[in-house]
Amino acid sequence: ANAFVAPPPQLPSATTASTLPSQQQHHIVLKSSAASEETESEAINMKKIVEAIREKYASDTSLSIALPFFSSPQTLQDNSDLPGNFGFDPLNFASNTEQLMEYREAEIKHSRLAMLAAIGWPVSEILDRPIAEFFGVASTLGEGDRVPSIMNGGMSQISPVWWGFCIGLSAAIDLHGIKQARSGDIDYFPGNLGFDPFGFYKSNSVGNQQ
Repeated sequence: ANAFVAPPPQLPSATTASTLPSQQQHHIVLKSSAASEETESEAINMKKIVEAIREKYASDTSLSIALPFFSSPQTLQDNSDLPGNFGFDPLNFASNTEQLMEYREAEIKHSRLAMLAAIGWPVSEILDRPIAEFFGVASTLGEGDRVPSIMNGGMSQISPVWWGFCIGLSAAIDLHGIKQARSGDIDYFPGNLGFDPFGFYKSNSVGNQQ
């Protein structure tokens, strides 16, 4: 019975395509090139559509860019020049500009802590043991060179003096930020602690927003 079943059609592979006559090979290359150009054209058209939508809603600050079918809260409209302001506050948490700036300050603070944690965790696992050996002290890394944590264990190996130092430093930075925010300085903006030893902060407006 299997003799009467037609075998499935086979597509030309890269090896078999190379054995085709040059005219057929040229036809395959042309079809592949046309498909690639069509895909690239679709991507360009989609990009233009997205840019047009962004320009439309960016010019009208009463509309939310994040949710274009909703109006942007008035507080966000009044501060439309804030970097990252896409008019998204559906529950109206920031009912006034002062509250918005406090939230922005907290957002930047948490982002910085998250970035420090993201780099500090793997770096400490790499460098803790060599540094401990250099100073002739015991390493605090656990089994498998894992950092002491609630999940990994080993928290009791960390001196309470270190925790006190971390809490004190965090409180000092936080108080300095609050002082800066309430100083009334016209050059102040959320996250500006006046600390930029490497000059990362740009002098132009685009760089400032970034």
